[in-house]
Amino acid sequence: MTSSFRRISRILGCLVCPLPAVACGADGGDSLAGTDVESSAASTSGEASTTTGDGSSTAADTTGGEPGWELALTLDEDVGALFSVWGPNAAHVYTVGGQQGAGGISTGALLVRTQGGWTPATLPTDTPKLHWIHGGPSLRVAVGERGAILTRDGDGDATPWDTVGCATVLPLWGAWVVADDDAWVVGGDGFDRAPVLCHYDGAAWTQVELPALSIDAKALFKVFAVAADDVWAVGDAGLVLRYDGAAWTQVAIDTPSDIISLWGTGPGELLAVGGRANGVLARHDGAAWSVTTLGDSAGLNGIWMDADGHATAVGIAGTILDVAAASTMPARTTAPTNLTLHAVWSPGDGTFIAVGGSLEMPPPLVGVIVERN
Repeated sequence: MTSSFRRISRILGCLVCPLPAVACGADGGDSLAGTDVESSAASTSGEASTTTGDGSSTAADTTGGEPGWELALTLDEDVGALFSVWGPNAAHVYTVGGQQGAGGISTGALLVRTQGGWTPATLPTDTPKLHWIHGGPSLRVAVGERGAILTRDGDGDATPWDTVGCATVLPLWGAWVVADDDAWVVGGDGFDRAPVLCHYDGAAWTQVELPALSIDAKALFKVFAVAADDVWAVGDAGLVLRYDGAAWTQVAIDTPSDIISLWGTGPGELLAVGGRANGVLARHDGAAWSVTTLGDSAGLNGIWMDADGHATAVGIAGTILDVAAASTMPARTTAPTNLTLHAVWSPGDGTFIAVGGSLEMPPPLVGVIVERN
């Protein structure tokens, strides 16, 4: 197995081939069975749970985490791990993920939190594992393996999710809805093919040609829009792209580390996270990116920033970091889980939701939701 494939497998929790076997090598596909995984999630021991009968379990906070952060829900093998969380408001929140099966075949999952708590939602038949969800005023977009794009108009339970695509079978890792007629999706296999960049104009999804790259990057992981004419995408091997409303260009950043996610409040306040053995924080001040490698933190996967520039980042082994505005010196917060956290989101009211699971371990995957009220 090549080091590049092992790298993307470890970071993004896909510990088996994310595509049909033919896409992973001429011999029918690599397997991690019997392989010494370089980083592994800690055991879930200490997290008492009670099965609810819907593939999930409610859990008591028995680990003595930071006041305010609580273990809200654990998901068993029937559901799998979680990769993304987002909502139009605090009263209606989505989280997506799924289970990785044998032979690279996966199953997607979507849960919705309303006043009644977290409940599973119905997805189209054969939906694969989902990696990200985002929405605009009305348009909702979820993306995942095998080039899957699911869309829906609004949040009504009776409105089905439609399966669309943009002419790729590669994994899609990130989505951002600028407006109901302006959305971006990014992806790639992180192994041997060019990154994928797709756009929705209100009528159709189409692939967008990438600019010439100065580095050998094979995936874009997340996309974030400051405005319709100021869109950023980050990815493999320190790849950073920016869209000015007319064209995408590569932006210089002084790191070879994978950049997994980013968030910001404007062109002068962007923060990106990534890394593998060590976490990486990269800040854009409107002119250039500055990079800090965190020697005391494992790799980081997700970030959210409030209107004042204060950010919360999450990562491997239950890492939760608080980052003050205009800073790259985070303070660690004790989490009520040792499982990897892949995404964090807030409706902006001081409450937070972070999601993840056993992403550093071979399948079958289990999931976790932690919340701070």
